[in-house]
Amino acid sequence: MLSRRELLRQVAITTVAIAIADVANAQGEGVGIVGLKDLAREKGLFFGAAVNGTELKNRASTSLILQECGLVVAQGAQKWSSMWKNQMSETPADADALASFAQANHLKLRAHALIFASKLPGWVEQLSASELRAAFERRITYACGRWKGQVHSWDVVNEAILPEDGRADGLRNSIFLQKLGSSYIADAFSLARQIDPSAMLCYNDFGLESNTEFARKRRRSLLSLLEDLKKRNAPIDALGVQGHLRANTNFNDKDWVAFLREVSGMGVKIIISELDVFDRDFPADIQTRDRDVAELTSRFLQATLDVREVVGVVTWGLSDNHSWLLSRLKAGEKLYTRSDSAMPRPLPFDANLRKKPMWYAIADSFKSAPDRR
Repeated sequence: MLSRRELLRQVAITTVAIAIADVANAQGEGVGIVGLKDLAREKGLFFGAAVNGTELKNRASTSLILQECGLVVAQGAQKWSSMWKNQMSETPADADALASFAQANHLKLRAHALIFASKLPGWVEQLSASELRAAFERRITYACGRWKGQVHSWDVVNEAILPEDGRADGLRNSIFLQKLGSSYIADAFSLARQIDPSAMLCYNDFGLESNTEFARKRRRSLLSLLEDLKKRNAPIDALGVQGHLRANTNFNDKDWVAFLREVSGMGVKIIISELDVFDRDFPADIQTRDRDVAELTSRFLQATLDVREVVGVVTWGLSDNHSWLLSRLKAGEKLYTRSDSAMPRPLPFDANLRKKPMWYAIADSFKSAPDRR
């Protein structure tokens, strides 16, 4: 007899095929009445997307966000590099705009990210250890305090593991580690909880999903970090699994679910926090490429949502014209350029805000998920 996950995986393939036909027949009809947020809510989950400032100035984009999302998160506006460019004063205007949009439209606000060593203004690199400690505490106190009571979840620390740096604990050899010591992660969580006790506090990272030695090392380091945080009594509530899937993702649902259960066994909830599909190596034909993106999304989500401690899904953008992959391509980064120079198609809606098979893959995964209510 087939297991539940195996049965769902087979059904998902059929669903994606049907979805492609539906998309072909429905182009031009606009956004449907039922959004992904509604399908997620029916199972006690949430669905949201990352948003940038240009979308909030576009009526079609904001309408789509309101139709589909129960939660929004800033792609970049709340990062240290955006909010505190000048050492003398913070610059929160863009982040404030998203917070106001969320509050006015009764959306949950997810905040990203308090401490992220890869996105720092240059002046931070020049600080002494004591100066960095002061800036570290000011950053957390200011940002958590500014939106206190409005934030559903904070990415308190982002991407702090990097096994390739050679440390036994797998931590990234960042400026924070070098000058503040390995306790900086627990310290960040403790201070964030003190400033905003109502927010769900998350650790967020990438490269965990595939069945490769690269991902296995990252998973081992991540579990070690969670164990350390628990020993230090750090108030961590959730793990953000970014979910930047790739065309060549070697995904093993059994191993993946086992990892998620290890995380949840520590009393930590899980959010799929930045879902998209890097489709550079998928076929040029758009219909085939969209099918492959949807099938990979479906395989990943069907297995992931079977774990009840997974509480929500956030895509890193909603439409292809607001993807970080597109911005990297436009910047001329060869790693993100397809051999046919085609635009990336990593998200549930295309550049014209039309549903793609990926939308149906996410929708079906919500419908198939166990009820959390």
